[in-house]
Amino acid sequence: MPKLGLFYRGQVDDEDIFTTVYDGTRWAGDTNIASQRGGISPRTWDPPAACLHNNRLCLVYATRGDGDLYMSLYDGSTWYGNEKIGSIEGEVSPSSVRGPALITYNNTLYLIYISGGADHALRWSRFDGRRWQGDEAIVTVAGSTLKSNRSPAAVVFNDKLYLIYRGASVTSDKLYIAWFDGQSWNGDTSIGDQPGGVDPWSDEAPTAAVFNDKLVLVYKGATVPNLYISRFDGSSWSGDVELSDEPGGLDAKSDAGPRVLVFENKLWLIYCGHRNRSFFVSCFDGATWSGDVAVSNQAGNVDPESDAGPALSLMPFPNPVVNVRDVPQGRVMDMRTKPMPAAVYHAEKTGMVMVKTGPEAVTAPGLGGDQPSPILDPLISDISLMGTHDSAAINPWLRTFYACHNMTVTEQLTAGVRVLDVRLKVKKSGSAFAFGTCHGAIGLGFAANEYQSFESLLDECKAFLSRQRTEFLVMSLKIDDWNGFDSGRDGPAVFDALRALLQDYPVITNKSAIPHLSEAMGKIYLLNRINGELSLGVPIGWPDNTNGTWLPRTSDREFDVYVQDRYKGLPVIAGPEKFRLFVDAVGQSRQRGQMLINFGSATYFGVGGINIHRGLLRHLGVTANRPSFFGWSLFDYVDLAYPTSVYPALTCTQMINAATSNYRDFPSGYVVYTDGRNEQL
Repeated sequence: MPKLGLFYRGQVDDEDIFTTVYDGTRWAGDTNIASQRGGISPRTWDPPAACLHNNRLCLVYATRGDGDLYMSLYDGSTWYGNEKIGSIEGEVSPSSVRGPALITYNNTLYLIYISGGADHALRWSRFDGRRWQGDEAIVTVAGSTLKSNRSPAAVVFNDKLYLIYRGASVTSDKLYIAWFDGQSWNGDTSIGDQPGGVDPWSDEAPTAAVFNDKLVLVYKGATVPNLYISRFDGSSWSGDVELSDEPGGLDAKSDAGPRVLVFENKLWLIYCGHRNRSFFVSCFDGATWSGDVAVSNQAGNVDPESDAGPALSLMPFPNPVVNVRDVPQGRVMDMRTKPMPAAVYHAEKTGMVMVKTGPEAVTAPGLGGDQPSPILDPLISDISLMGTHDSAAINPWLRTFYACHNMTVTEQLTAGVRVLDVRLKVKKSGSAFAFGTCHGAIGLGFAANEYQSFESLLDECKAFLSRQRTEFLVMSLKIDDWNGFDSGRDGPAVFDALRALLQDYPVITNKSAIPHLSEAMGKIYLLNRINGELSLGVPIGWPDNTNGTWLPRTSDREFDVYVQDRYKGLPVIAGPEKFRLFVDAVGQSRQRGQMLINFGSATYFGVGGINIHRGLLRHLGVTANRPSFFGWSLFDYVDLAYPTSVYPALTCTQMINAATSNYRDFPSGYVVYTDGRNEQL
């Protein structure tokens, strides 16, 4: 189930960052990160910022002295990082005199912070999961520079990123608003000058979330500890009243800025007490406020305290698909229809179930000899399979410029991936050619784009198939980086070396037709994107950056293929367009035996990941939208999981593979939750 996390510095001189987690029933933790798994010791003098982004908790915080901003990541079990942002890939080195704000908008993580200069300008940097850019002052189209002396509130509302912030001078307690539409900033006006006739003031950092289709702003009063609330419906403001005047009559007070978040369909408000370092909790269910109770007086027997307010975030789901370390030996996620073994009388085994490794399946009796059943022994192109794009581009904790995954190949396979997109880099080992895996070609002998050896990847696949002999894999091969070698002069020797390497593995080559499942079990079906030779797999190539195209059959490929691989040149807000292209490809009219290859990831201005996981899961939450067939879908970061109203956490891997069983394990419709701050989680 989803969990709520608090992140805060200690009391008085204790600048360690602590965490406390609520699972919907009880609180646990109140331990510093230094004592948790990961071996890092993040410290801060002001409240940190926390945000769930691509199922990783991102924590950003300012250090004492130079004010450099640091980042740590948490995957649900282990902490990583505690690295200065200036040392992470990119060209920025942000610093701040206060704790920052952190928000996800259009698949990008936005960091908002106060500059170290005397002007207190608000600055912003963006992180696409791989590199940081920006560190620029926020300037509106009218030419005004946003300024504040307290951390701003950041919230996504009506497809815009809103900032709400206190004025810059020590006597300027008015709250201001600005917004970003994906292209430019507007606003920088006081809320008092907006429609509605309210004029909120505060001497601390405000907080905001979206609840019941309104932007809800909560803030400490100016010069008083009472907490106030205002609401914005997209056109006008209302409220600016004490919480004690809201239904429920809570007399909530604080000496620091509060924090709000949507959790379990309620608006949660957490704050330091008045003249009390303990954290207090209040909740709004849409009609009435309740609570104003210290965490120490709730289930869990913990008493988190701080001199400053906390950061709030939903927690990531640990190993949301299946981690190979958690799977008993000899068991694997079974994602597709199996041919019926002779000793078993059920026609098929489908869905997400755990199955034991068994002997090689044999052709079921009654299938008619050389005429396999399209139901019991289908062509493998008629089975919905999950795949990974640039499968070997792996970094286990940080989404670097070239990385596309944080799971090893073995973990991907164990989690239900069956299609691997492998890019090769030509190398020399002595006088012989050898092969590494890579992502893209940067040349000049650098290894920034290089990952494991191709031989080690094949070893992982062979080991997986030796344990799971009724499974099969699909592997697309493409040389991305000739690494200074000449494809014309050196090509024949390179191809000979590749053929020699593949001979040691259970690959399907020299076959122009699509194999049936019984033929493919225990083997790797190769798609050759290198040349036109069947000895390296069935030749298949498609126009670069295609919105979707049919490839007619050839003499060396006796089947039609539809490919959607639009990965660049998308609109500024690219997610909706990439989602549309993916869904359109799934909806293509096709016949049995025609192959569908459909990519679910793209890039933003040539860098940075664009993923459609959340949009696709939202789409599939409506049962009428669910297709019976997906083809072969290739995604980045297949472990991305999202909380829903019915299932604790769902991934695209689960839902795409579930199509084979008519979604037997996920029969109900659902809604994908957000936390009220971020556009996506």
